[in-house]
Amino acid sequence: MAWVRLDDTFPEHPKVLAAGGDAAWLHICAIAYCNRNLTDGFVPTSALKRLSDARTPTRLAGALVDVNLWEKCDGGWQIHDYHLYQPTRAEVLAEQQVRHDAKVKAGQLGGLASGIARRKHNGTSVEADVKQNEAAHRSRSEAEGVAKRSPDPTRPSSSFNPLLDPSGLFLTAGSEEHQR
Repeated sequence: MAWVRLDDTFPEHPKVLAAGGDAAWLHICAIAYCNRNLTDGFVPTSALKRLSDARTPTRLAGALVDVNLWEKCDGGWQIHDYHLYQPTRAEVLAEQQVRHDAKVKAGQLGGLASGIARRKHNGTSVEADVKQNEAAHRSRSEAEGVAKRSPDPTRPSSSFNPLLDPSGLFLTAGSEEHQR
């Protein structure tokens, strides 16, 4: 979850007062939108109606442009000085990667600690565990190899017909092969 950073004097800022309350609320909603979607302060025209319930949100966007809180650009608006107060997309992604890597490392360390505790509890050695894991891996690989070569037992084979003998001839109740 991302957080929007606002100065506690935001409501009294001269630009906000000049733009008006509805435009200020649109500005806050747009900052939240940009943080959530990692747009680096870009507000697309298509998102404007979802960010404001005003009948004329483009008029409010124009008021924000007039007071230099927003800048008009191709396809929408850019929030002025967005990067001075809000994290950039690159910063957010880098922070997410650091958190992910820390979780992976913690999981690996937890797994190692768990294995050590199990070995102590069971009285086994690391070498015995390694041999057991290798044997299990070989068995699993061999089973997967057989499974890949064997047809799916839940599906009838289109080439197998119990009424045909291996030579492909039709067996009947009176035939010599059937009586044997």
